[in-house]
Order: sequence, then C-alpha cells, then structure tokens
Amino acid sequence: MESRIFENSCTVRASRERSISVDISERALKDMDETISNFKSGIVSDPIDLSDF
Repeated sequence: MESRIFENSCTVRASRERSISVDISERALKDMDETISNFKSGIVSDPIDLSDF
C-alpha cells in the first residue's frame, strides 16, 4: 500500500496491486446503472476542487 501526505494534511492511501473483481453484486450493478442514468440526465452534484491532488 502506498501513502501520500499532502501539505494540507490530507492522506491518500492506494494499493499498488491491481486486480479485476469477478463477482460484482446485483446491488452494485443496479447502483452503477442508476448513477450513469443520473449523469446522462444531468442530475449531478456541483464540481469539487481536486487541485490539491
């Protein structure tokens, strides 16, 4: 696991090993479909500032 600490004290931890999940639950698939549907319909939150990263 890799950790990065930014000047604003934000800590980001990320795994360096990538794997493909074979089992995705029906609920997760439903949530992803709903999210994409909302995105295409313009139902989104305000932009967030990620410039610190």
